[in-house]
Amino acid sequence: MHSIEHPGRHLTALTVAAALGAVLPLTIPVAAHADTPLPPNCTNTSNAGFAGASDLTLNQRAAVVVSGDGSVLRVTNATFPGGAGSAFTTNKVALQDAGSFSTAFSFRISDQRNGGADGLVFTVQNVANNVGAAGGAMGYGGLSQSIGVEFDDWYNPPGDFTPTGDPLKEPDGNHAGIDVNGSMQSDPVASLTPLGINLDAGAVEHAWVDYNGATDQLEVRVADSTTRPATALLTKTVDLPAILGGTGSPAQDAYVGFSAGTGFGAANFDVLNWSYINCYQPVGVDASPVVDAGGPYAGHRDQAVPLAGTVADDNPGVTRQWSLSGGPAGSSCFIDSPTSPTATVRCDAVGNYTLTLTGTDSIGQTASDTATLTVSNQAPVAAALDLIATNACAVSATLHFTDPDVADTHTVSFAWGDTATSAGTVTESTGTGTGTGSHTYAHAGTYTVSATVSDGQDTATTSRAYATKNTAGAFLPPINAAGTRSSFRLGSTIPI
Repeated sequence: MHSIEHPGRHLTALTVAAALGAVLPLTIPVAAHADTPLPPNCTNTSNAGFAGASDLTLNQRAAVVVSGDGSVLRVTNATFPGGAGSAFTTNKVALQDAGSFSTAFSFRISDQRNGGADGLVFTVQNVANNVGAAGGAMGYGGLSQSIGVEFDDWYNPPGDFTPTGDPLKEPDGNHAGIDVNGSMQSDPVASLTPLGINLDAGAVEHAWVDYNGATDQLEVRVADSTTRPATALLTKTVDLPAILGGTGSPAQDAYVGFSAGTGFGAANFDVLNWSYINCYQPVGVDASPVVDAGGPYAGHRDQAVPLAGTVADDNPGVTRQWSLSGGPAGSSCFIDSPTSPTATVRCDAVGNYTLTLTGTDSIGQTASDTATLTVSNQAPVAAALDLIATNACAVSATLHFTDPDVADTHTVSFAWGDTATSAGTVTESTGTGTGTGSHTYAHAGTYTVSATVSDGQDTATTSRAYATKNTAGAFLPPINAAGTRSSFRLGSTIPI
Protein backbone atom coordinates (compact mmCIF):
# COMPACT_ATOMS: atom_id res chain seq x y z
CA MET A 1 0.00 0.00 0.00
CA HIS A 2 1.18 3.52 -0.55
CA SER A 3 -0.10 7.06 -0.54
CA ILE A 4 -0.76 9.45 -3.39
CA GLU A 5 0.81 12.25 -1.35
CA HIS A 6 4.48 11.19 -1.29
CA PRO A 7 6.57 8.06 -1.35
CA GLY A 8 6.32 7.75 2.42
CA ARG A 9 3.00 6.59 3.75
CA HIS A 10 0.55 9.31 4.76
CA LEU A 11 -2.83 7.62 4.70
CA THR A 12 -5.68 9.84 3.69
CA ALA A 13 -8.62 10.01 6.04
CA LEU A 14 -11.85 8.19 5.38
CA THR A 15 -14.27 10.15 3.23
CA VAL A 16 -18.00 9.80 2.81
CA ALA A 17 -18.96 9.99 -0.83
CA ALA A 18 -22.73 10.02 -0.81
CA ALA A 19 -22.96 12.01 -3.98
CA LEU A 20 -20.84 9.45 -5.80
CA GLY A 21 -22.93 6.43 -4.86
CA ALA A 22 -24.89 4.55 -7.51
CA VAL A 23 -27.28 1.69 -6.84
CA LEU A 24 -27.42 -1.31 -9.17
CA PRO A 25 -31.05 -2.52 -9.29
CA LEU A 26 -30.22 -5.87 -10.86
CA THR A 27 -30.95 -9.54 -10.25
CA ILE A 28 -28.26 -11.72 -8.68
CA PRO A 29 -27.49 -14.98 -10.49
CA VAL A 30 -26.28 -17.95 -8.49
CA ALA A 31 -22.54 -18.58 -8.39
CA ALA A 32 -20.62 -20.20 -5.57
CA HIS A 33 -22.73 -21.96 -3.02
CA ALA A 34 -22.62 -23.48 0.41
CA ASP A 35 -22.27 -27.24 0.14
CA THR A 36 -24.54 -28.03 3.08
CA PRO A 37 -28.21 -27.12 3.32
CA LEU A 38 -28.68 -23.66 4.82
CA PRO A 39 -30.51 -23.27 8.13
CA PRO A 40 -33.88 -21.55 7.65
CA ASN A 41 -32.64 -18.26 9.09
CA CYS A 42 -29.73 -17.98 6.63
CA THR A 43 -29.56 -16.50 3.15
CA ASN A 44 -26.99 -17.06 0.41
CA THR A 45 -26.48 -14.09 -1.93
CA SER A 46 -24.30 -14.83 -4.93
CA ASN A 47 -22.82 -13.04 -7.92
CA ALA A 48 -21.44 -15.29 -10.64
CA GLY A 49 -20.80 -12.18 -12.68
CA PHE A 50 -21.95 -8.70 -11.89
CA ALA A 51 -24.07 -8.00 -14.96
CA GLY A 52 -26.98 -9.14 -12.84
CA ALA A 53 -25.85 -7.82 -9.46
CA SER A 54 -28.41 -6.17 -7.20
CA ASP A 55 -28.50 -4.32 -3.92
CA LEU A 56 -25.01 -2.87 -4.39
CA THR A 57 -24.18 0.79 -4.03
CA LEU A 58 -21.12 1.79 -6.13
CA ASN A 59 -19.01 4.71 -4.96
CA GLN A 60 -16.33 6.88 -6.56
CA ARG A 61 -14.48 4.84 -9.22
CA ALA A 62 -16.33 1.58 -8.61
CA ALA A 63 -18.21 0.31 -11.66
CA VAL A 64 -19.46 -2.82 -13.33
CA VAL A 65 -17.41 -3.29 -16.50
CA VAL A 66 -16.96 -5.96 -19.14
CA SER A 67 -13.48 -7.46 -19.26
CA GLY A 68 -11.93 -10.67 -20.45
CA ASP A 69 -13.48 -12.23 -17.35
CA GLY A 70 -16.96 -11.15 -18.37
CA SER A 71 -19.01 -8.71 -16.35
CA VAL A 72 -16.95 -7.85 -13.25
CA LEU A 73 -17.08 -5.45 -10.34
CA ARG A 74 -14.14 -3.07 -10.87
CA VAL A 75 -13.71 -1.59 -7.41
CA THR A 76 -11.22 0.94 -8.73
CA ASN A 77 -9.27 1.30 -11.95
CA ALA A 78 -5.72 1.94 -13.08
CA THR A 79 -6.29 5.59 -13.91
CA PHE A 80 -3.84 8.22 -12.58
CA PRO A 81 -3.76 10.12 -10.32
CA GLY A 82 -4.60 7.80 -7.45
CA GLY A 83 -8.14 7.32 -6.39
CA ALA A 84 -10.49 5.00 -4.58
CA GLY A 85 -13.67 3.07 -5.02
CA SER A 86 -16.00 0.96 -2.95
CA ALA A 87 -19.09 -1.20 -3.38
CA PHE A 88 -21.32 -2.15 -0.46
CA THR A 89 -24.69 -3.73 -0.05
CA THR A 90 -27.25 -0.96 -0.31
CA ASN A 91 -29.02 -2.32 2.76
CA LYS A 92 -27.48 -3.77 5.87
CA VAL A 93 -27.18 -7.53 6.01
CA ALA A 94 -28.75 -9.11 9.10
CA LEU A 95 -25.91 -11.36 10.28
CA GLN A 96 -27.18 -14.32 12.29
CA ASP A 97 -25.82 -16.18 15.30
CA ALA A 98 -23.78 -13.44 16.98
CA GLY A 99 -22.62 -11.83 13.74
CA SER A 100 -21.64 -14.99 11.91
CA PHE A 101 -20.99 -14.96 8.17
CA SER A 102 -19.23 -16.88 5.42
CA THR A 103 -18.08 -15.46 2.11
CA ALA A 104 -16.08 -16.53 -0.92
CA PHE A 105 -14.93 -14.48 -3.90
CA SER A 106 -12.52 -14.48 -6.82
CA PHE A 107 -10.53 -11.42 -7.81
CA ARG A 108 -7.89 -10.27 -10.26
CA ILE A 109 -5.41 -7.37 -10.06
CA SER A 110 -4.41 -6.35 -13.58
CA ASP A 111 -2.97 -3.53 -15.73
CA GLN A 112 -0.40 -2.57 -13.09
CA ARG A 113 1.14 0.85 -13.57
CA ASN A 114 4.21 2.17 -11.81
CA GLY A 115 4.51 -1.09 -9.91
CA GLY A 116 0.80 -1.47 -9.27
CA ALA A 117 -0.91 -0.44 -6.04
CA ASP A 118 -2.44 -0.32 -3.56
CA GLY A 119 -4.78 -3.16 -2.70
CA LEU A 120 -8.26 -4.61 -2.27
CA VAL A 121 -10.15 -4.98 1.02
CA PHE A 122 -13.17 -7.13 1.82
CA THR A 123 -15.06 -5.21 4.48
CA VAL A 124 -17.87 -5.71 6.98
CA GLN A 125 -18.78 -2.32 8.49
CA ASN A 126 -21.57 -0.44 10.24
CA VAL A 127 -20.97 3.17 9.08
CA ALA A 128 -22.56 3.74 5.66
CA ASN A 129 -22.90 2.16 2.22
CA ASN A 130 -20.96 4.95 0.48
CA VAL A 131 -17.61 5.22 2.23
CA GLY A 132 -14.15 5.06 0.70
CA ALA A 133 -10.63 6.47 1.06
CA ALA A 134 -7.93 6.79 -1.56
CA GLY A 135 -4.26 5.90 -1.67
CA GLY A 136 -2.64 3.45 0.68
CA ALA A 137 -5.78 3.38 2.76
CA MET A 138 -7.24 1.10 0.06
CA GLY A 139 -10.64 2.62 0.67
CA TYR A 140 -10.62 1.23 4.19
CA GLY A 141 -8.29 3.35 6.31
CA GLY A 142 -9.99 5.15 9.16
CA LEU A 143 -13.26 3.23 8.82
CA SER A 144 -14.51 2.63 12.36
CA GLN A 145 -16.91 -0.11 13.44
CA SER A 146 -15.46 -2.48 10.87
CA ILE A 147 -13.26 -5.41 10.08
CA GLY A 148 -11.36 -5.75 6.81
CA VAL A 149 -9.37 -8.43 5.03
CA GLU A 150 -6.77 -6.76 2.83
CA PHE A 151 -4.95 -8.07 -0.22
CA ASP A 152 -2.01 -5.69 -0.50
CA ASP A 153 0.27 -5.55 -3.55
CA TRP A 154 2.54 -2.70 -2.42
CA TYR A 155 5.29 -2.86 0.18
CA ASN A 156 5.46 -0.07 2.73
CA PRO A 157 8.67 -0.20 4.78
CA PRO A 158 8.69 0.41 8.56
CA GLY A 159 9.30 4.12 7.91
CA ASP A 160 5.70 4.45 6.75
CA PHE A 161 3.06 5.02 9.37
CA THR A 162 -0.58 4.25 10.00
CA PRO A 163 -3.08 7.11 10.56
CA THR A 164 -2.57 6.58 14.30
CA GLY A 165 1.19 7.02 13.97
CA ASP A 166 2.19 3.39 14.35
CA PRO A 167 4.94 2.14 12.03
CA LEU A 168 3.70 -0.34 9.47
CA LYS A 169 4.86 -3.93 9.72
CA GLU A 170 4.40 -5.48 6.31
CA PRO A 171 6.25 -8.63 5.25
CA ASP A 172 6.36 -7.66 1.56
CA GLY A 173 4.31 -6.21 -1.29
CA ASN A 174 2.35 -9.44 -1.71
CA HIS A 175 0.46 -10.15 1.47
CA ALA A 176 -2.92 -10.56 3.17
CA GLY A 177 -3.92 -9.24 6.57
CA ILE A 178 -6.81 -8.70 8.95
CA ASP A 179 -7.64 -5.08 9.83
CA VAL A 180 -9.94 -3.77 12.55
CA ASN A 181 -11.67 -0.39 12.89
CA GLY A 182 -9.90 1.20 9.92
CA SER A 183 -6.38 0.53 11.13
CA MET A 184 -3.96 -0.38 8.36
CA GLN A 185 -1.73 -2.17 10.85
CA SER A 186 -2.78 -5.65 9.90
CA ASP A 187 -2.78 -8.22 12.68
CA PRO A 188 -2.22 -10.96 11.78
CA VAL A 189 -0.52 -10.53 8.42
CA ALA A 190 1.09 -13.12 6.13
CA SER A 191 2.93 -13.17 2.84
CA LEU A 192 1.18 -14.89 -0.04
CA THR A 193 4.47 -15.82 -1.73
CA PRO A 194 4.86 -19.19 0.09
CA LEU A 195 1.46 -20.14 -1.34
CA GLY A 196 2.72 -19.58 -4.89
CA ILE A 197 0.51 -16.51 -5.24
CA ASN A 198 1.72 -13.25 -6.81
CA LEU A 199 -0.98 -10.58 -6.68
CA ASP A 200 0.73 -8.57 -9.42
CA ALA A 201 0.93 -11.52 -11.82
CA GLY A 202 -2.55 -10.79 -13.12
CA ALA A 203 -3.88 -14.24 -12.25
CA VAL A 204 -7.27 -14.98 -10.74
CA GLU A 205 -7.03 -15.53 -6.99
CA HIS A 206 -9.65 -16.98 -4.65
CA ALA A 207 -10.46 -16.10 -1.05
CA TRP A 208 -12.71 -17.48 1.69
CA VAL A 209 -13.52 -15.50 4.83
CA ASP A 210 -15.55 -17.03 7.68
CA TYR A 211 -16.59 -15.67 11.07
CA ASN A 212 -18.08 -18.01 13.65
CA GLY A 213 -19.95 -16.00 16.26
CA ALA A 214 -20.09 -19.02 18.58
CA THR A 215 -16.28 -19.09 18.88
CA ASP A 216 -15.39 -15.49 17.86
CA GLN A 217 -13.01 -16.96 15.28
CA LEU A 218 -12.32 -15.08 12.03
CA GLU A 219 -10.52 -17.17 9.41
CA VAL A 220 -9.08 -16.23 6.02
CA ARG A 221 -8.06 -18.65 3.29
CA VAL A 222 -6.44 -17.78 -0.04
CA ALA A 223 -5.63 -20.01 -3.02
CA ASP A 224 -4.81 -19.78 -6.72
CA SER A 225 -7.44 -22.46 -7.46
CA THR A 226 -11.10 -22.89 -6.65
CA THR A 227 -10.31 -25.58 -4.07
CA ARG A 228 -10.78 -24.29 -0.55
CA PRO A 229 -7.62 -24.83 1.54
CA ALA A 230 -8.07 -27.04 4.56
CA THR A 231 -5.94 -24.73 6.73
CA ALA A 232 -6.59 -21.03 7.25
CA LEU A 233 -3.84 -18.57 6.30
CA LEU A 234 -5.00 -16.06 8.92
CA THR A 235 -6.94 -16.60 12.14
CA LYS A 236 -8.02 -13.94 14.63
CA THR A 237 -10.27 -13.91 17.68
CA VAL A 238 -12.61 -10.92 17.48
CA ASP A 239 -15.97 -9.91 18.92
CA LEU A 240 -17.61 -8.73 15.71
CA PRO A 241 -20.92 -7.53 17.24
CA ALA A 242 -18.95 -5.40 19.71
CA ILE A 243 -16.84 -3.95 16.88
CA LEU A 244 -19.89 -3.17 14.77
CA GLY A 245 -21.61 -1.59 17.75
CA GLY A 246 -18.75 0.80 18.39
CA THR A 247 -19.39 2.74 21.60
CA GLY A 248 -23.00 1.59 21.61
CA SER A 249 -24.65 -1.76 22.03
CA PRO A 250 -23.34 -4.76 20.07
CA ALA A 251 -24.73 -4.91 16.54
CA GLN A 252 -25.27 -7.74 14.08
CA ASP A 253 -26.43 -5.76 11.03
CA ALA A 254 -23.73 -4.50 8.69
CA TYR A 255 -22.89 -3.33 5.19
CA VAL A 256 -20.79 -5.90 3.35
CA GLY A 257 -18.59 -5.24 0.34
CA PHE A 258 -15.22 -4.18 -1.05
CA SER A 259 -12.98 -1.14 -1.24
CA ALA A 260 -9.76 -0.42 -3.12
CA GLY A 261 -7.36 2.47 -3.57
CA THR A 262 -4.46 3.56 -5.75
CA GLY A 263 -1.62 6.05 -5.22
CA PHE A 264 1.69 6.49 -7.05
CA GLY A 265 1.03 3.07 -8.49
CA ALA A 266 -2.27 1.94 -9.92
CA ALA A 267 -4.08 -1.16 -11.18
CA ASN A 268 -7.50 -2.53 -11.94
CA PHE A 269 -8.95 -4.28 -8.91
CA ASP A 270 -11.69 -6.59 -10.17
CA VAL A 271 -13.99 -8.88 -8.21
CA LEU A 272 -15.10 -11.62 -10.61
CA ASN A 273 -17.65 -13.43 -8.47
CA TRP A 274 -18.83 -13.24 -4.90
CA SER A 275 -21.00 -15.26 -2.54
CA TYR A 276 -21.86 -14.26 1.01
CA ILE A 277 -24.02 -16.02 3.58
CA ASN A 278 -25.35 -14.31 6.69
CA CYS A 279 -24.45 -17.19 9.01
CA TYR A 280 -21.47 -19.46 9.55
CA GLN A 281 -21.70 -21.81 6.59
CA PRO A 282 -18.25 -22.10 4.99
CA VAL A 283 -18.38 -22.04 1.21
CA GLY A 284 -16.50 -24.79 -0.60
CA VAL A 285 -16.49 -27.20 2.32
CA ASP A 286 -17.60 -30.53 0.96
CA ALA A 287 -20.46 -31.80 3.10
CA SER A 288 -20.60 -35.34 4.38
CA PRO A 289 -23.28 -37.53 2.80
CA VAL A 290 -26.81 -37.33 4.16
CA VAL A 291 -27.82 -40.82 5.27
CA ASP A 292 -31.22 -42.13 6.34
CA ALA A 293 -31.32 -45.81 7.26
CA GLY A 294 -35.11 -45.86 7.18
CA GLY A 295 -36.93 -48.39 9.32
CA PRO A 296 -37.71 -49.62 11.81
CA TYR A 297 -37.70 -52.93 9.98
CA ALA A 298 -39.52 -56.14 10.88
CA GLY A 299 -39.63 -59.57 9.30
CA HIS A 300 -39.70 -63.29 9.90
CA ARG A 301 -36.89 -65.69 10.46
CA ASP A 302 -35.27 -67.02 7.29
CA GLN A 303 -37.16 -64.57 5.09
CA ALA A 304 -35.66 -61.65 3.13
CA VAL A 305 -36.53 -58.20 4.49
CA PRO A 306 -36.15 -55.30 1.96
CA LEU A 307 -34.05 -52.35 3.19
CA ALA A 308 -35.16 -48.88 2.09
CA GLY A 309 -32.38 -46.55 3.30
CA THR A 310 -31.22 -43.55 1.28
CA VAL A 311 -27.82 -41.90 0.78
CA ALA A 312 -27.44 -38.46 -0.82
CA ASP A 313 -24.49 -36.14 -1.40
CA ASP A 314 -23.82 -32.76 -2.98
CA ASN A 315 -21.41 -34.39 -5.44
CA PRO A 316 -21.65 -37.56 -7.57
CA GLY A 317 -19.79 -40.71 -6.64
CA VAL A 318 -21.33 -41.40 -3.25
CA THR A 319 -21.45 -45.07 -2.22
CA ARG A 320 -23.45 -46.98 0.37
CA GLN A 321 -22.77 -49.98 2.61
CA TRP A 322 -25.15 -51.88 4.91
CA SER A 323 -23.86 -53.75 7.97
CA LEU A 324 -25.56 -55.51 10.89
CA SER A 325 -24.86 -56.15 14.56
CA GLY A 326 -26.63 -57.53 17.60
CA GLY A 327 -29.03 -60.45 17.77
CA PRO A 328 -28.93 -63.56 19.97
CA ALA A 329 -25.76 -65.59 20.44
CA GLY A 330 -25.14 -67.97 17.61
CA SER A 331 -27.43 -66.17 15.19
CA SER A 332 -26.42 -65.58 11.61
CA CYS A 333 -27.59 -62.95 9.11
CA PHE A 334 -26.88 -62.38 5.45
CA ILE A 335 -27.25 -59.03 3.65
CA ASP A 336 -27.82 -59.51 -0.04
CA SER A 337 -26.33 -56.71 -2.25
CA PRO A 338 -25.22 -54.54 0.72
CA THR A 339 -24.06 -51.71 -1.59
CA SER A 340 -27.27 -51.64 -3.62
CA PRO A 341 -30.43 -49.55 -3.12
CA THR A 342 -32.34 -52.85 -3.31
CA ALA A 343 -30.47 -54.61 -0.48
CA THR A 344 -32.27 -57.24 1.62
CA VAL A 345 -31.38 -58.94 4.90
CA ARG A 346 -32.17 -62.47 6.12
CA CYS A 347 -31.59 -63.75 9.68
CA ASP A 348 -31.85 -67.29 11.00
CA ALA A 349 -32.82 -66.47 14.59
CA VAL A 350 -35.58 -64.55 16.28
CA GLY A 351 -34.32 -61.40 18.00
CA ASN A 352 -33.52 -57.70 17.76
CA TYR A 353 -30.72 -56.48 15.50
CA THR A 354 -29.14 -53.12 14.59
CA LEU A 355 -28.70 -52.20 10.94
CA THR A 356 -26.18 -49.52 9.98
CA LEU A 357 -26.16 -47.72 6.63
CA THR A 358 -22.94 -45.85 5.84
CA GLY A 359 -22.48 -43.39 2.99
CA THR A 360 -19.03 -42.45 1.65
CA ASP A 361 -18.52 -39.52 -0.72
CA SER A 362 -15.93 -39.10 -3.45
CA ILE A 363 -13.31 -37.63 -1.09
CA GLY A 364 -13.75 -40.23 1.62
CA GLN A 365 -16.06 -38.41 4.02
CA THR A 366 -18.54 -40.74 5.69
CA ALA A 367 -21.82 -40.54 7.54
CA SER A 368 -23.93 -43.28 9.07
CA ASP A 369 -27.42 -43.88 10.35
CA THR A 370 -28.90 -46.84 12.20
CA ALA A 371 -32.25 -48.60 12.27
CA THR A 372 -33.65 -51.51 14.25
CA LEU A 373 -34.56 -54.88 12.77
CA THR A 374 -36.96 -57.14 14.67
CA VAL A 375 -37.01 -60.74 13.48
CA SER A 376 -39.95 -62.82 14.65
CA ASN A 377 -40.96 -66.43 14.18
CA GLN A 378 -43.61 -67.42 11.68
CA ALA A 379 -45.89 -70.06 13.16
CA PRO A 380 -46.50 -73.37 11.39
CA VAL A 381 -49.90 -74.13 9.89
CA ALA A 382 -51.87 -77.25 10.83
CA ALA A 383 -53.45 -77.90 7.46
CA ALA A 384 -55.50 -81.12 7.76
CA LEU A 385 -56.03 -84.09 10.10
CA ASP A 386 -56.81 -87.51 8.62
CA LEU A 387 -58.32 -90.18 10.89
CA ILE A 388 -58.60 -93.79 9.71
CA ALA A 389 -59.98 -96.72 11.72
CA THR A 390 -57.62 -99.68 11.84
CA ASN A 391 -60.03 -101.94 13.80
CA ALA A 392 -63.15 -101.53 15.90
CA CYS A 393 -61.55 -99.32 18.59
CA ALA A 394 -58.25 -98.32 16.98
CA VAL A 395 -57.50 -95.22 14.92
CA SER A 396 -54.55 -94.01 12.82
CA ALA A 397 -54.02 -90.20 12.60
CA THR A 398 -52.03 -88.14 10.10
CA LEU A 399 -51.51 -84.39 10.54
CA HIS A 400 -50.46 -82.44 7.43
CA PHE A 401 -48.61 -79.16 8.18
CA THR A 402 -46.66 -76.40 6.48
CA ASP A 403 -44.25 -73.70 7.75
CA PRO A 404 -43.04 -70.59 5.87
CA ASP A 405 -39.80 -70.85 7.87
CA VAL A 406 -38.55 -73.68 5.69
CA ALA A 407 -35.50 -74.34 7.85
CA ASP A 408 -37.56 -75.08 10.96
CA THR A 409 -37.85 -78.59 12.41
CA HIS A 410 -41.07 -79.69 14.05
CA THR A 411 -42.67 -81.97 16.57
CA VAL A 412 -46.23 -83.29 16.43
CA SER A 413 -48.32 -84.46 19.35
CA PHE A 414 -51.78 -86.02 19.56
CA ALA A 415 -54.45 -85.73 22.24
CA TRP A 416 -56.88 -88.61 21.65
CA GLY A 417 -59.80 -87.24 23.63
CA ASP A 418 -59.75 -89.89 26.35
CA THR A 419 -56.96 -88.24 28.42
CA ALA A 420 -54.33 -90.14 26.48
CA THR A 421 -51.61 -88.29 24.54
CA SER A 422 -48.72 -89.42 22.41
CA ALA A 423 -45.94 -88.02 20.27
CA GLY A 424 -46.19 -88.34 16.54
CA THR A 425 -43.64 -89.48 14.02
CA VAL A 426 -42.61 -86.54 11.83
CA THR A 427 -41.57 -86.63 8.21
CA GLU A 428 -40.77 -83.23 6.67
CA SER A 429 -38.85 -81.36 3.99
CA THR A 430 -38.48 -77.63 3.16
CA GLY A 431 -41.44 -76.40 5.14
CA THR A 432 -43.90 -79.25 4.40
CA GLY A 433 -44.45 -82.35 6.52
CA THR A 434 -46.65 -84.86 8.24
CA GLY A 435 -46.94 -86.22 11.73
CA THR A 436 -48.46 -89.69 12.26
CA GLY A 437 -49.71 -91.55 15.33
CA SER A 438 -52.16 -94.24 16.41
CA HIS A 439 -54.31 -95.08 19.42
CA THR A 440 -56.65 -97.81 20.68
CA TYR A 441 -59.61 -96.80 22.77
CA ALA A 442 -60.64 -98.86 25.75
CA HIS A 443 -64.30 -98.09 25.25
CA ALA A 444 -66.43 -97.41 22.25
CA GLY A 445 -67.60 -93.85 21.78
CA THR A 446 -67.10 -90.54 20.05
CA TYR A 447 -63.90 -88.67 20.83
CA THR A 448 -62.31 -85.35 19.79
CA VAL A 449 -58.83 -85.96 18.41
CA SER A 450 -56.47 -82.96 18.44
CA ALA A 451 -53.13 -82.71 16.65
CA THR A 452 -50.57 -80.01 17.48
CA VAL A 453 -47.49 -79.08 15.47
CA SER A 454 -44.69 -77.03 17.05
CA ASP A 455 -41.56 -75.41 15.61
CA GLY A 456 -40.11 -74.88 19.06
CA GLN A 457 -41.50 -71.36 19.42
CA ASP A 458 -45.03 -71.35 18.09
CA THR A 459 -47.69 -74.01 17.72
CA ALA A 460 -50.75 -74.73 15.60
CA THR A 461 -53.55 -77.13 16.50
CA THR A 462 -56.43 -78.70 14.64
CA SER A 463 -59.13 -81.04 15.95
CA ARG A 464 -61.58 -83.54 14.55
CA ALA A 465 -64.30 -85.78 16.02
CA TYR A 466 -63.84 -89.52 15.74
CA ALA A 467 -66.36 -92.28 16.53
CA THR A 468 -65.17 -95.81 17.18
CA LYS A 469 -66.68 -98.49 14.92
CA ASN A 470 -67.56 -101.03 17.64
CA THR A 471 -70.74 -99.56 19.07
CA ALA A 472 -73.27 -101.29 21.33
CA GLY A 473 -76.47 -102.81 19.78
CA ALA A 474 -77.38 -105.54 17.33
CA PHE A 475 -74.83 -107.82 15.77
CA LEU A 476 -73.24 -106.12 12.79
CA PRO A 477 -70.88 -107.41 10.15
CA PRO A 478 -67.20 -106.99 10.96
CA ILE A 479 -65.27 -103.97 9.79
CA ASN A 480 -62.75 -104.66 7.09
CA ALA A 481 -59.32 -103.07 6.63
CA ALA A 482 -60.82 -100.29 4.54
CA GLY A 483 -62.93 -99.19 7.50
CA THR A 484 -66.24 -100.38 6.02
CA ARG A 485 -68.47 -103.31 7.03
CA SER A 486 -68.19 -106.51 5.04
CA SER A 487 -71.15 -108.17 3.30
CA PHE A 488 -71.51 -111.96 2.97
CA ARG A 489 -73.90 -114.34 1.18
CA LEU A 490 -75.81 -116.83 3.18
CA GLY A 491 -73.86 -120.08 3.34
CA SER A 492 -70.55 -118.45 2.40
CA THR A 493 -67.41 -119.00 4.39
CA ILE A 494 -66.43 -116.13 6.66
CA PRO A 495 -62.71 -115.76 7.34
CA ILE A 496 -61.87 -115.55 11.00
